[in-house]
Amino acid sequence: RPRFPQAEQCRPSEIPPFRQCRHALTDGGRCERHTAAVPPGVVLLLQVIPLGLGVAIIPTVVAAQLVLLVADSDGYRRGWALAIGRMAGLLLMSVVGLFWLTSLPSFGSGLPTTWEAVIFTAAGVALLIVAAVEFRRGSRRSSAEAGVGATEEQPSRMRELMDRSGAWLVFVLSFGWLIFTVQVYALYVPAMHLITNSSAWLAWRVVCFVVLFLLASSTVLVPVLLLAIKGKSVIPLLDRSHAWVSEHSRHITIIVAAVFGAVLLIAGLHEFLQVR
Repeated sequence: RPRFPQAEQCRPSEIPPFRQCRHALTDGGRCERHTAAVPPGVVLLLQVIPLGLGVAIIPTVVAAQLVLLVADSDGYRRGWALAIGRMAGLLLMSVVGLFWLTSLPSFGSGLPTTWEAVIFTAAGVALLIVAAVEFRRGSRRSSAEAGVGATEEQPSRMRELMDRSGAWLVFVLSFGWLIFTVQVYALYVPAMHLITNSSAWLAWRVVCFVVLFLLASSTVLVPVLLLAIKGKSVIPLLDRSHAWVSEHSRHITIIVAAVFGAVLLIAGLHEFLQVR
């Protein structure tokens, strides 16, 4: 729809008293926040949810958490350490990212911007590179026997590493693992930019950020909560889940990176066309 960014306020009759509205207007000169059929907050939430799930679906992290929880010694405590370490990394990334994104001129405007185009395009390219690298690694396996051997070797090395690690070391590894994971940046930063650039009410944006944070942490938080609630009866399920994730780890990474990479790249290029 045509937008008129030069208009800075809604018509006085359309907004509550003493409340200014500084975001994009529709072609009728009316505030989109108050007149849209679907509230901008709902649209924002539907955009953020898939990105949050994409951050959560990192097979190596999920497999590591499941390895810890099915371990015989101190697995529950180290599982919490991994979950808290990952959430601490996400929190640090959120604080730094929000500090930067809220300083952009487009903050709260709801308008297409060059920064949004750059962020989406760069994230899409990064994810497609991740998918290509993982695909190339898999294509080097010339036989099915070689693939099975590599699949069995990786969990055994991971289990050995985690069995030797204490809770504090697991926390540090989890924190650093998230900070240096390309897939996290390529999905979490665009999601945060959608939130900061949205014209939705502040309450909606806070809700969307909380949902994004919880979804991004869900794959390491849910298993340890299940163990806390259900006890040792859930360990066989966690063990089977670990075997399935380890077997399909490469395929999951390729699919997630390729799908989100293509969507973000197309969205970024579309933003470039709109800001021209």
